[in-house]
Amino acid sequence: MVPAAPSVGCVYARRTSTVTNGSAVSRSILVGNITRTYWLYVPSREDFNASRPLPLVLNFHGWKSDGQWQMTNTNGNAIANESGFIHVYPDGMDDNPTPDGTGWRSWNAGGSSLSPGPAGPICDGDHSGDGLCYSSCARRAGGCDALGCDWTSCVDDLGFVEMLLDHLEETLCVDRNRVYATGFSNGAMLVYTLGMSLSRRFAAIAPVEGGIHPGFLVQPAVPVSLLDIHGTQDLTLPINGTDGM
Repeated sequence: MVPAAPSVGCVYARRTSTVTNGSAVSRSILVGNITRTYWLYVPSREDFNASRPLPLVLNFHGWKSDGQWQMTNTNGNAIANESGFIHVYPDGMDDNPTPDGTGWRSWNAGGSSLSPGPAGPICDGDHSGDGLCYSSCARRAGGCDALGCDWTSCVDDLGFVEMLLDHLEETLCVDRNRVYATGFSNGAMLVYTLGMSLSRRFAAIAPVEGGIHPGFLVQPAVPVSLLDIHGTQDLTLPINGTDGM
């Protein structure tokens, strides 16, 4: 059995922790000049204390959703209580000026904002009228893709997750050998990206109904265990890796 690797928070959090076991709380961190938010849940198990390292699971929502929806609809907090791990539900950026003013939260992952990519356009046909040009993409040199294939925010979500992991390991007692990522759809695309680009930070990943756009698959620096959950009838993100958009 792999021994626990206590994070620095196992010393610091013992003295300063304000976490209430069994209660979900919305928190934020500053990434550059952008405030990023997430939901945090620490299990209500009676044997938890700030000096015992716990596994950590990052759970990423799908396109147009948010961390609170993901927390509520995956029953994730009950599972965290049963199994004894810290559950975190990050929020994607909503910098898409949608007609209703809400914005569609998304994750910049797997080539979702890099069309055309190494294998060509990342979508099928002309989607320029779909209103998918996020503000962060419009500000880039060259702006959004002419075919409307860039369908997510263009912010640095990989950098956000890396800073979030640092923050959580500094402020909570985390077992750094047992850090995991799961997510749904667009969130699963980010999970794959994390497995490829931040492989040293994760013991395993479990994407659900997500994948990487053709041409963006790379070899991780170190092996990462993978549980892929995918429906054979998924036409939006097909299991065979082709583009369904």
